[in-house]
Amino acid sequence: MVRESIVLGTGILILTNFAVKILSLIYRGVLIRLMGSEGLGLSEMVMPLFSFLLVLASLGIPLAISNLISGDIKKAKTLSILKTGITMLFISSIFVTAAALLIFPLVRDYILSDPRIYLGFLLFFPSIILISVFSAYRGYFQGSHQSSFIGKSQSVEQVVRVSIGIALVYFLINANYRLSVLIGSLSVATFFAELAGGIYLWLHFKKQKNSYKTKGRFSFDIAKEMMRMGGPITVSRIATTAAITFQAVLIPKALILSGYTLSEAASLYGYFSGVALTILHLPAIVTGAITVPLIPSVAEAQKKKDIPLLHKRIRDSIMFTTYTAIPMLGFIFYFATPICGILFAAKEAGPMLALFSLGGILLYLQQPMVAVLQGLNYFKELLLCLVIGDGLYIVMLVICFMRQNFTIEMGIIAFIINDIILLTSYIILLKFKTKIKLNLMGFTFIPMAYTFCGLFGVYIIKQYLNITYPNIWEIMIFGIVFIAIYLIMLLLIDGKNNPLLSGVLTWRKQRSNRP
Repeated sequence: MVRESIVLGTGILILTNFAVKILSLIYRGVLIRLMGSEGLGLSEMVMPLFSFLLVLASLGIPLAISNLISGDIKKAKTLSILKTGITMLFISSIFVTAAALLIFPLVRDYILSDPRIYLGFLLFFPSIILISVFSAYRGYFQGSHQSSFIGKSQSVEQVVRVSIGIALVYFLINANYRLSVLIGSLSVATFFAELAGGIYLWLHFKKQKNSYKTKGRFSFDIAKEMMRMGGPITVSRIATTAAITFQAVLIPKALILSGYTLSEAASLYGYFSGVALTILHLPAIVTGAITVPLIPSVAEAQKKKDIPLLHKRIRDSIMFTTYTAIPMLGFIFYFATPICGILFAAKEAGPMLALFSLGGILLYLQQPMVAVLQGLNYFKELLLCLVIGDGLYIVMLVICFMRQNFTIEMGIIAFIINDIILLTSYIILLKFKTKIKLNLMGFTFIPMAYTFCGLFGVYIIKQYLNITYPNIWEIMIFGIVFIAIYLIMLLLIDGKNNPLLSGVLTWRKQRSNRP
C-alpha cells in the first residue's frame, strides 16, 4: 500500500473531478435538450430527498472509518475498522430503506411537490443499500491517504451514469413514454453508476487486503467509537440535507402559490438548481479536490501535536481556495448568460447565475474550513454551526413561502445569506479551536484584484472586436486570455510566494528527490 502526498492526491483529484464535472455538464446539457427545463427541474426535486435518506443510512460511518484508519498508525486494526463499518452500514441502510417504504404513502403528498416524481423517487430505493455499503471503501481509501482511488471511482460512476441515463431517456422519448417514466429512468442509471464505482473500489481494496497481517473482525468497541464519532456527523449532515430538501420542496410550492403553473414552477426550479447552481459549483473541480486529502492530513498533524504544520495546512488550503475559486467565479459572473446558453440552451438562467456568483466565494471558503474541523474531530461544534445556519435558511424559505409573492431571486438571496452565516460561524470556531490567525481580507483581496485585471483585459478585447454575445469558441478564447493575464499577474507580483506556484514547485522538488 502506497501513501500519497497531499499535493499528489490533490492533483489527481483535480483531474478526476474535472472529468466528472465535464461529464456532469454534458449529462445535464443533453437531458435539458431531451426533456426540457421542466424535466430537469423534476429530476432536481428528487435528488435532495434521496440524499437525505442516504445521510440517515450512513450514520456518519464512512467519515468515522476514515478518521479511525488515519489514526491507526501501525495498521493493526484497519481491517477490523473496515469490516465493522461495512456491517453497520448494511444493517442501517436496510432499516432506513424499509422504514422509508412504509412511510412514503403517508407523506408523499406533503414532501413531493409534483406527482410526476413519485416513480423516480421510489426507484432510487435500491441504491440506498448499495451506496451505503460501498461508502465504507471510500472511507478506507481516504483514511489510508489514497484519495486518488476515490476520484477515479467517481469518474467510473459518471461515465456509466451518463451512458445509461442518456440512452434510456433517448429510447423512452422515442417510445413516447411520459415524463414521469423518464425521471424514473434516471434513478435506474444512478443505480448502475453507483454499482460500477463501488466495484472499482472493492477490486482495488482486494489487491491490498493481503498486505495486512490481521484478517480483521467485527468489534463492538470499534462500533461504539464509530457511533460516537458518527452521531454528530449524521446530525450535521441531516441539517445540511434538510436545508436542501426544504429548498427542493418549498421553492416549487412557493412558485405555484405565487401564480405559476406546475410546469412553469418545475422549469424555474430547473433553471435555479439544474443550471445556475450546477455552473456555480464548477470551481469545485479544483477547490473540492483539496478537501478529501486535507481531512486525514489535518488529523495526522493534530496527532503529532505539530501546531505550526497544522496552521500551515489550514492557511495553504484557504489560500488555494481563494486563488482558484475567485477568478473562476469572476469569469462566470461576466459571461453568465452566454455560458448558460452554450452549456444548457437556457439563457433564462443567466441572471440567476450572475446573482449566485456574487456570493460564490462565501460557499467555497466553507469547504477547507469544514474539512479542517472534521479532521480535528470538532463534529459537535460543526453541528451547532449547521443547525443555526441551515435552520435560519429554512426559516427564510418558509417566510418567503408564506408571503405568496415569491420570486426566484428571493430564493437566491436567501441562499447567499445562509452562506454568510455559515462562513462566519466556521471562522469563529476555527480561530477559537486552533488559535490560528487568519487574514481573510489579504487572502481574497489579491486574487480579486488580479481577477479584475483579467476581466478588464477581456472587456477591452471584447469591445475592440465588437462582440455582444460570444459563441463557444469566443468564450474559450476569452478564457485563455483571462487565465493568461491572471497567471502573469501572479508571476510578476507574487512570484514563487503565491500558493499555486509554491505548491507545484514543492511537489516537483519532492518528486525529484525520490530515489
